[in-house]
Amino acid sequence: MKKNSCILALFFNLKKIVIFALVAIISCGGNDIPIEESNINTELTTTTTSQPTTTTLIEEITTYVDFQRRGIIKTIHNKEIPSELVSDHKTSDTRNYENTFYPYESDAATYSINYLKLNENRLSCANVINSEIQNIIQKEIGRWEDSSSYYTKEDAEADGLMYVNYLELSYNLVELGEVFSIIYFWHSYSTGAAHPITHPIAMSYDLKSCEKINVRNIFDTSSEEYLNVLDVEIVKQLCAPLSVEKEACRYVENYAYYKKFLQDNKDSDIFSSGTTQFAVGQYGLFVQFWEYDFYYASGSELILIPWLVIEDVLDINGVYTNSFMRAYCVYDTYEFTEYEPMWTWICED
Repeated sequence: MKKNSCILALFFNLKKIVIFALVAIISCGGNDIPIEESNINTELTTTTTSQPTTTTLIEEITTYVDFQRRGIIKTIHNKEIPSELVSDHKTSDTRNYENTFYPYESDAATYSINYLKLNENRLSCANVINSEIQNIIQKEIGRWEDSSSYYTKEDAEADGLMYVNYLELSYNLVELGEVFSIIYFWHSYSTGAAHPITHPIAMSYDLKSCEKINVRNIFDTSSEEYLNVLDVEIVKQLCAPLSVEKEACRYVENYAYYKKFLQDNKDSDIFSSGTTQFAVGQYGLFVQFWEYDFYYASGSELILIPWLVIEDVLDINGVYTNSFMRAYCVYDTYEFTEYEPMWTWICED
């Protein structure tokens, strides 16, 4: 497999050669091949905290092959999540929220900032959540305004270039019910860059406690088994509906490179990568990859891992067990899909 280095963003002043590339990631090429579910032999590179050396994890995936995986939901930031995956509780009542345009004018850049504003007269946690996204917006606009001074409209005109500089914000609502979950997307471009850049930010709130959900705390973290299970399920979703026994799925190696990059450069795992985002939903855990987690041309993959396939590594005594997690397994006894099957977990107790 051919390896290519991809640079996230490269801005340059033609007079000074000023470069500020955000990140470079090694990626691999390949053709998209549709896939069929079956047992999958995958090679994933993994590192444990107790053993700093990198080892190769070879997993033969034989569990839960009685149903097909949904696969990649979307790869484009401005495409909607299918309505069947957005749980229909308070989400369907549009009195609970409204799309809101954040006004900001500047000579340096064009801004199009849209966010979901919750109705503070109807939802008890609305003011907390609204304040957080508004603070995020203000900080990002300030950062973009500062970066716009590196290469100005006058610089572009002097170099004979058309000056383009914009920052946009859009979103996908995942759920407004037991939790509030949403994925925001910052989309931007400035003259001198090779192409626009999009990066996601996910927010999940427990609406009973009005506290932001720490997704890692949903899992039993007493060992690293939860990370190994996630690795396997992520690859199965990225490859579905193909079987890598029959045809090579490029995401097996892509994901191995992604993990190695995290380990070599940040000594971290997928939850602390800073680029990959998670959103909690009734049907499972949404995993939103950044467009450079693998390589730019592949887009920004969104997958959904059903609760059923990770229930063995969930924390049965965790902080969320008796709140939204118990509610989810109750709902799923009568609300489930072909790709996100019914699960019982603690609801059997």
